[in-house]
Amino acid sequence: MSLENKHIVITGATAGIGKASAIALATAGATITIVVRNQQKAEEMLEEIRAVSGNDTHRFVLADFGNLTSVRSAAEEILSWNDSIDVLLNNAGIASSEYRETTDGYEELFAVNHLAPFLLTGILSPLLRNDGARVVNVAAMAYGIVDGMNFDDLPKTKNFEPNKSYAYSKLANVLFTKELAERLKSRGITCNTLHPGAVRTTLGSDDKGLVLSIAAFLIKYFPFMFKTPEQGAATSVYLSSSEDVANITGKYFVDSKLVQLKPVGEDMAAAKRLWTISEEMTGFEYPVF
Repeated sequence: MSLENKHIVITGATAGIGKASAIALATAGATITIVVRNQQKAEEMLEEIRAVSGNDTHRFVLADFGNLTSVRSAAEEILSWNDSIDVLLNNAGIASSEYRETTDGYEELFAVNHLAPFLLTGILSPLLRNDGARVVNVAAMAYGIVDGMNFDDLPKTKNFEPNKSYAYSKLANVLFTKELAERLKSRGITCNTLHPGAVRTTLGSDDKGLVLSIAAFLIKYFPFMFKTPEQGAATSVYLSSSEDVANITGKYFVDSKLVQLKPVGEDMAAAKRLWTISEEMTGFEYPVF
């Protein structure tokens, strides 16, 4: 679709594939709102996308995804503008090898990677333009390394294992997308998810855990093994703008190609259960569409 006069909201857009996505979409004509944590980086990012796009109307909103009150405030600020949203690109995410809790008392990976975008999307859903708006959720192939959601252990993950906990959060992205697609179908809004690939980003670069330390080492000394941020952003940009996917919803993409989800990602009973739990954990009930 043409991005002229389109409003795209992107989370986590000051580095990596989020930044690359924002620049590509702004260059193509979209007006961008970035939702980020650091004001200085947000201001620098706005200067950059304004320069490449020649458009001075791009904006930013500050939000700490580890704090649901902060997420709610950011979403309500955007809601107050009453500007329709053509694409919501939920890109922000973290990786960690250590167990940490958010200010709300939830395990950090699950809270930041799933609960925050779940809440943000819900509050912004009235602004999603009917018959053509898109929600794009950045997940990861890691969703498939677990056999299902750890429903009995979501709030604090008593048996924290870095790889599995990250996988649970990415499976949550996939299941959220599946259920959201069903709920928004009647409004003509599509919802899809993707795996960006192994990308040269700063995700988890300051983490001292073994797996992430190895990844940071490989990125530094063997960068040819990884995609550039621009290459990693390609599928996000594709799902946000291509006419090829205008009528496709509830699906999973890798390298801009439709890929069949593993059975664990197609479990609609789990998706509905996760939805109910997520509403309870965020204290937000989605409107009836």
